[in-house]
Amino acid sequence: MPVKGSIISLIDNLTLLTLLFTVAILLIKKCWKDKLLMCILINAAYSIFLFILGFCFPMDSREYDFVSNLTIHVDTLSGLGFFYYLWDDSRFRRYLLLSVIPVLAIWLFTLFWKGFSKTPYWNLMLPSVWYLVAAQYGMVLLYKKSNFQESTQYISRFLLIAGFLFYNF
Repeated sequence: MPVKGSIISLIDNLTLLTLLFTVAILLIKKCWKDKLLMCILINAAYSIFLFILGFCFPMDSREYDFVSNLTIHVDTLSGLGFFYYLWDDSRFRRYLLLSVIPVLAIWLFTLFWKGFSKTPYWNLMLPSVWYLVAAQYGMVLLYKKSNFQESTQYISRFLLIAGFLFYNF
């Protein structure tokens, strides 16, 4: 049986390969013409950036903590853009904008209070909880707006929401 560290390394390498394929497919599809796909591209590119940073600096180093703490909400803001452009519903969009403000405010307050060196656990949990709640609201809208005669559009949205939630939570 392989060592546990090699299994985690294999999973990391497969994740990086999947992210590279995702970015390549999005670029081939000219994602800059669609705001929803552009948000997915930004999210995947940020994850690739963190992999490269992890290869350059160990995850427990000061440099990695500093850069990842300053850029942690690129992930949250690309998720905000993804959910924002997913549905053309003013109540959902207003909810997203108002619900992400406390997450960003707590992060900024923590940066000035604790400094840039370590990321506290609440700055990791709050975006995850926000993703969970935003995705659930998106699923409720999917259920409310679904039409059984035209199910292809809703199935693809379901897969996008579920995939985004799974990867980011």
